[in-house]
Amino acid sequence: MKSGFGDPYIDMTEADEILEKSPDETPIEIIQRAYQRYFVDDGNPFNKSLFHFLLNRLAKQKDSYAGDHAFGLLVSHPEETQTILNYLKEAYSIENLELPMIELIKSDQLVSHYQLYQIFKWFYEHSTRPSDSLVDLCREVCFDVKFPRYVRTFCRAFLGKHGTNADLERIAAIYGHTADPSERVEIICSIRRLERGRRNALFARIENDSEMNHRAVKWVRVE
Repeated sequence: MKSGFGDPYIDMTEADEILEKSPDETPIEIIQRAYQRYFVDDGNPFNKSLFHFLLNRLAKQKDSYAGDHAFGLLVSHPEETQTILNYLKEAYSIENLELPMIELIKSDQLVSHYQLYQIFKWFYEHSTRPSDSLVDLCREVCFDVKFPRYVRTFCRAFLGKHGTNADLERIAAIYGHTADPSERVEIICSIRRLERGRRNALFARIENDSEMNHRAVKWVRVE
């Protein structure tokens, strides 16, 4: 009986056995064929557990075989957004993912604000040299009150890392228009790159507004 390892003609019954018995040693070709059979080809119901397993195996190999298909599932299977984002980060550079992700967001095909939150959080955590287009999109969402605050929070944090001084001034100006203690702390943490004199003058006025403010200002100053 052949093992299937390195055999391009192995059938899917044997592939299933290999996946079940030795998942960590399964050749990437078998993982690819299993993904094709169960998720690309028609006729199979979506199996969440198998999807996670196969995509995680492809991610470990930094293999982009499922890239285009998985990206499309952001629309049809929004509940899998985090799994898909984790895979895409391993299979591609963040910079190469910016344009298609921006186009997807602007297409209004995403069904929930929570997906936007996941995507902006993902960019905040992993983007190091964002394009002007991505910064512009985060700016647009950050200052648009039609988006829930939890979405705007990560756009604000993103601008705190990558925005202009003008962006930081706009964020600082929000402080006087909110009485929410947690939002005030978010603002303090987001403007740590603001011009030092302007930042310190603002902190001198607001750091004693609450104990949370005092701790946030202290954190920013030692960063």
